[in-house]
Amino acid sequence: GLTWVGIIGFTSCSHNEEPTQVSGEKVKVQFNISALGVDVMPISRASAKDVLTQIECKIYNVNTFQTSTISQTIGKDAERFGIITAWLSPGTYQIGIIGAGNDGSGDDMNLNAVSLSRSNHGTFNARSYDKDAFGFSKTFSVSDVPDIDNNITLDRYVGKLCVQIDGELPEFISRVELSFDHRLWVSLSDFRSSEIEGRNEVLKDLNISDGNLAEYTRFITPGEANVRFLTYDNDGKQINATDVHVNIYSNKRTIIRGNVENLLNQTPFEISVNDTWDSDVIVPLQ
Repeated sequence: GLTWVGIIGFTSCSHNEEPTQVSGEKVKVQFNISALGVDVMPISRASAKDVLTQIECKIYNVNTFQTSTISQTIGKDAERFGIITAWLSPGTYQIGIIGAGNDGSGDDMNLNAVSLSRSNHGTFNARSYDKDAFGFSKTFSVSDVPDIDNNITLDRYVGKLCVQIDGELPEFISRVELSFDHRLWVSLSDFRSSEIEGRNEVLKDLNISDGNLAEYTRFITPGEANVRFLTYDNDGKQINATDVHVNIYSNKRTIIRGNVENLLNQTPFEISVNDTWDSDVIVPLQ
């Protein structure tokens, strides 16, 4: 939850109104960020620097329609990482904050693996390219009371797709290709919807080790995805295709589990969704 000290009631503003001038001195507002905020062993609360590698914060002034952006990285901000300070005039604001976790490849986006945007509908939306990611949004008011401290907990806004196929591949199969596309953006208001369009196409060869397919995992923003498996023989000719329709949920793993026979015979895979993550990942259960 969020502790707002020295804050007065919430207001709304139509996007068609003219900017309103606000009077009063600017107030120092500090946001103290934690990444995980529920009791999960082995620790009950993780600080931002224990979990995150970068933070992006956007503050939208409802009165002036202006947006300011504050970015932090572990290397650049060191001891100040996770403490965001802004000087704000009295008025109403919307804030959105995201943080990139340690896990995930970041795909081809590298440092831009997670990003934050405010839509024309007035909501903050976040995306992830195979990167663990956490977010938060809120509307708040600033009075002329100085030194406002806010304690913010970010929640995981991505889910994780896991593909587990047991059994040894027959010698006539040279490779297994996996492809799917998924929604890029998710609203930080509900971690389910998004007003921003855009999908990301993924195409990967599953790793083969000693004739067995290695587990495949990827962090994905919530939504529907159709996962297609394509098998190829030693001449590079496609043998068959198998489609598996799944749903991805924030802070949960969606697991496609089966055997090599499911690929060859195009029989149904087992699909499960749970909130149990890898043992080395500290996760807030929802």
